[in-house]
Amino acid sequence: MKKIIYICDKCSKEINGLPIKLVPCSYDQYGDVAEIGSEALEDKAKKIQKNDYCLDCFRGVCDLLEPDQEEIEEEIEEEMTQEEEEEICDRIENTPKKGGKTAPLDVGKIKTLYKANWKAKEIAEEMRCAESAVYRHLKAMRENGEIE
Repeated sequence: MKKIIYICDKCSKEINGLPIKLVPCSYDQYGDVAEIGSEALEDKAKKIQKNDYCLDCFRGVCDLLEPDQEEIEEEIEEEMTQEEEEEICDRIENTPKKGGKTAPLDVGKIKTLYKANWKAKEIAEEMRCAESAVYRHLKAMRENGEIE
């Protein structure tokens, strides 16, 4: 039986449990991921994204960003069920990619599910996309008179 041991890339200590990944990104006014900035910043962001961090080092980063991190720490410290962990891994593995970006959404499917009285959250889960993306498409359909 193999045992996977994670080492924190900041303090070099063994990580108990799962490591924490930092994913620096920037969002545009629509909530979609946008370019971070210069090529140097993009390279640094890619490097940071590959690192594994222990909870103490993550807390240090959080303290730099925002002094009050009690809510975030509570969420991290809550144990995930095996089913939740498998679902997250499945979503990561099955996320469609196209040149580094997610594939375009099937607007017709969003419209059909909405007309079948599905909630935006349910549509987002089915489509494997952000709930905000569903709301954005629904808003555009309302403006175009396609839905009420």
